[in-house]
Amino acid sequence: MVEQPTEVVVRVDAGPDGDEEEVAELALRLRDELREVDGAASVRLARDAAAPPGAKGAAVEWGTLLVGVVSSGALTALVTTASSWLGRQRGGSVRVRIGDDELELACEQYEPVWHSPLTPRGRGSEECLRRSRQSRTSSRTGRDPEPTT
Repeated sequence: MVEQPTEVVVRVDAGPDGDEEEVAELALRLRDELREVDGAASVRLARDAAAPPGAKGAAVEWGTLLVGVVSSGALTALVTTASSWLGRQRGGSVRVRIGDDELELACEQYEPVWHSPLTPRGRGSEECLRRSRQSRTSSRTGRDPEPTT
C-alpha cells in the first residue's frame, strides 16, 4: 500500500518592511527550491478557500505554500532547505506546519534561529508525521487512534 503524502504548510514572511509583492516573490523563489527536495511529492501555492462572488477560481495566498511530503526524511530535507534559503535572505521568517505542530525559522542577523522544541532531525519530524497521519485516520474512521509508545 502506498502512503499518501502528508501536507505541510509553509508560510513566508518578508519581515516588518516587506510588502505583498515581496512576499509573493519570496514564496515563488522558495517554491522553486522546495521542488528540488527528494521526497516532496508536490509543491504548490495555496489557494484561498473563500473566493469572491463571481470569481472564476480561488485567489492565491501568495505567502503560503503547500508541500506534500512522503517521509520524515523528506520533512527534514524540507526544513533544512527552507533554513538554508532563509539564511540567504535579508530577514523575515518561514513557518513550517503539520497539523497542530509548527516550527518557526527566523532570520536574525543573517542567522536562522529555531523557535520551536521540534527538531529538524530524528523523532521531531517523525513524531509530527505520525500524529498527522493518526489525525487523518481518526477523522476518516470516526474514532480515536490507538496510542503508540
